[in-house]
Formats: sequence, structure tokens, C-alpha cells
Amino acid sequence: MTTSICCCSRASILSRQYVSGHGIKGFSTPFSQEAVKETYLLLLKENGYSIGFIGKYGVGNPYEFPDTLYDYWVCDAKRQPNYEYEDENGHFIHYTDLVNKRIMKFLNTYGKEEKPFCLSVSFKAPHCEDRDSHQFIYVERYRYLYSGVAPNILSLAGVKIPARMQGVNALNLLLNEAPKREEFFYEHNLDIPTIPKSEAVISPKYGYIKYSGLNPEFEELYNLEDDPNEKTNLVGDPDYAEGLEEYRLILSRLASEAK
Repeated sequence: MTTSICCCSRASILSRQYVSGHGIKGFSTPFSQEAVKETYLLLLKENGYSIGFIGKYGVGNPYEFPDTLYDYWVCDAKRQPNYEYEDENGHFIHYTDLVNKRIMKFLNTYGKEEKPFCLSVSFKAPHCEDRDSHQFIYVERYRYLYSGVAPNILSLAGVKIPARMQGVNALNLLLNEAPKREEFFYEHNLDIPTIPKSEAVISPKYGYIKYSGLNPEFEELYNLEDDPNEKTNLVGDPDYAEGLEEYRLILSRLASEAK
């Protein structure tokens, strides 16, 4: 994901758009009625799939969640579900295992039908809170990686990918039918006082970050091959003046393409 705020990332997973594209820049901002219909799950439903959502939806307020558009919906009616629950016998159960029980319920219902299905599972565990050992017991058991799932799933299902979806279908990369991406764009444009607005472009060689939310504006440039831990800012180094200008132009292009 290219914006390190959960609501933005969740919206990007569902819509396959940058924040500049989908416009979810706050925890209370929902998808519009038009936009939610172009999330990959609703597109699959339109093409004959049974669809379900389990876990933390995290886009907009709970009363605005699109639960009625799904065949199966088990999301807690709150922005942040609890971590600790009790099972039917009064024993402690971590939220991740509760989600697992809900997954099996979906599969036992829709997995036995001939009709195709798609289930999205959104875990809460990455939001673990410090100093509570119960919330850290699954570090080795559960590891998740989100990528551009929307166009990949739609492509596998034979569903047309909307023009509004951004980025490259990973299946095309595997089949050598799309150029390999040499860099990626990062943005953080939310109005959070403690986190300055920023945009960045990252490649195997360089990392360039521009903090437009600071006054005066601040830039960073790192040679990631020689300095992977980003300890030496090269913005003022004359030997990297040409590279700095190149990455300023790349960032400007990617930022424009993301809108």
C-alpha cells in the first residue's frame, strides 16, 4: 500500500486506486454510492459471484458500511473491533481466531454451492496495542501481505477491470505482457497535525521524499544501494544534484498520474 494509514490502505485494496484517486483521506469518509459499486467485490457480485466480508471494513462510519450489498457480512459495528473475546465456554479467544470461525461458517455455506464466491477477510491484528501480551501471541502464526488484489482477482474471474483502477495487473507482469515497474509512488496527504504531508518515489536505487506539509518544504534523497537504512540525506550533495532533479521530475509525473 502506498499510504501508511489504515483507512486509506483499505480503500486502496478495495478500489485499487491511490488516495489521490479514491479520495478517502479521513476515518469518517465513506465510498460514494458510485465508487462502492466499482470495488472489486461488488464487481464480482455483478458477474454472478456470492460475496462476503469478514473483519474490519474500516472505510467510513459503521452506519455507512455497505453491508446490505453483500451476501454475507460479519463486521463489528465499530471502527476498531476488540481484540479479546470469550467463546461459548467463557474462555479467552483472540479476535483473529474469532475471524477464523466466521470464515469457516462462510465456507460451510457458500463453499458448497456451485455458484462461484469471493470472501474478503480484513484482520485487526496489525493494530495491536502495546503492553498487552494477549495481542502479541500470533506474531509467528499469522503473517499477511496485501498487494493490488483487486485487478488480479477480477482478471482471474474474467471480469473487466474498470478504467478507474490504477496500477498494473500482476498477472500481466508474470506473463511478460506489461513493463516491469521500476519505482512506486507513496503519498500521505491527510490532515493529521503530528504527521506532515508528504509524497515519495522509491526505486531499487534511490528513495526521494518531499514534505510539502512543512514550512519551509523539506526534501530527502537516499542512495538505497549504499545506504539502505537511510541515514545520509543526499539532497545537499553536489554529486547527486542530477539524480535529485531526475527524481523530482519522476515524483511530479507519478503524483499527476495518481489523480
